[in-house]
Amino acid sequence: MNEELKDEGTRNFVKTILALRCVKSGILPFLKQKCAELHTQYLNDLETICGRSGYTCTRCHIKTLEPYHSSKIPCKYAKAKLKCDCRRQGKISCSEGTCGIIYDLIKDDHVQNDPNWSNTNSEMWSDKQRGPWEIMKSFISTRGYESKTNISDADITALIQICINNSRLRCELGDNLKYLEKIKDIRNLVFHSGTLKISSADVHMYLSKMEDALNLHIFCFPEVKDELKNLENIKQDISRLTIEDEVTARTETLVAIRELQILTEQQDNIQDLKCDIAQLQRVQLEHTRALDDRLNAIEKHMLKLQEEHMKNKTFLNHQRSVIYDLDTMNRKMDQISHASVMLRYVSINCEL
Repeated sequence: MNEELKDEGTRNFVKTILALRCVKSGILPFLKQKCAELHTQYLNDLETICGRSGYTCTRCHIKTLEPYHSSKIPCKYAKAKLKCDCRRQGKISCSEGTCGIIYDLIKDDHVQNDPNWSNTNSEMWSDKQRGPWEIMKSFISTRGYESKTNISDADITALIQICINNSRLRCELGDNLKYLEKIKDIRNLVFHSGTLKISSADVHMYLSKMEDALNLHIFCFPEVKDELKNLENIKQDISRLTIEDEVTARTETLVAIRELQILTEQQDNIQDLKCDIAQLQRVQLEHTRALDDRLNAIEKHMLKLQEEHMKNKTFLNHQRSVIYDLDTMNRKMDQISHASVMLRYVSINCEL
């Protein structure tokens, strides 16, 4: 596993995956801060709208929660791309009169008034620790984040989707958003590629784009300096890349491809959907084969090491046995020598 990677294309692929990790770690403090700020702002808005200074409800489920604006006719989201849930049967209003307001605030802040409700657990919105992240997960386009209870569990694409879909963050980032969109494009391009290898020219371009993103003044957190240094080490080929790095990178890629498949399935164009899914399946198969080949090679190497270990262990046990036998013989010789001396001593005394 510690064997260094030799193939240049594979090394460049692993470099890109490692570099994407650096970008995620670099922008994570910014997103954590924005989660907390948005939660605080929503609590302040609650107090303004309904006069409540505390938010404690933990009973409202997102599937049955009645939006705050349900009593208004017409629906204020009538012009939204997708039909609003406010007129659906079986909706239950929050007993505190708070969760419906949070629902509307989230919907207001989504650039298309279309949050991904499947990602969030509304019963945790009031929680001081988990609430900020549970609310922010509504701005992730990709499904499957309901069980991810910590922002650190999100991948780079999910974090960028938040920046794209949340109108407050989109406004704060302004023209700088294009740098993050470029990172998302690079990630999708790499994970869509069926070659499993990246040219030196491309990896150099990718790393430069990532440096541009982390150098934005809006990400001026201490962690960014460390990640920029890590990026530079990757760029200068200072970091040692091993088979273990490749296995981890390919495993991450398979997870990412699955998420891309989920996102792709949300497309409206059926023909594009079929083509994209077919391409992702081909890439998934190639990575799976490459990963299987690598793991099989590692397993064979481990069996060989195990065999060598057993041979060495047998050899060492034999040597220990020889040493033990010699030690036993030496002790017996010492005993014989001691007995011989005593006999001579007794014999001399008798003669005297």
